[in-house]
Amino acid sequence: MKIVFRSVEGYQPEPPDELDTESSPDIVYLRKDIEEVEDTEGTHWKYMEAQLTREEYAEYVSIMESPAQVEVMQTLTAIQLQLDEIGGI
Repeated sequence: MKIVFRSVEGYQPEPPDELDTESSPDIVYLRKDIEEVEDTEGTHWKYMEAQLTREEYAEYVSIMESPAQVEVMQTLTAIQLQLDEIGGI
């Protein structure tokens, strides 16, 4: 499964949720890198967004919750913590 994120700007008053399963009956929105932007028109939000069907989202969740994926994520977190301790990335 390949998830494609695209750059989006939103003008809603509050930052968008990283996971939105309620706005659409058919689409689930995944968002990341949410940034507040100030310009002459006021405040808005810039972020990366992927749109998945409900079926694609169910597949995504099953992949992300698989034991192998959980182990990979735990290992990456441990590595990142070690790098942080030694002043790395």
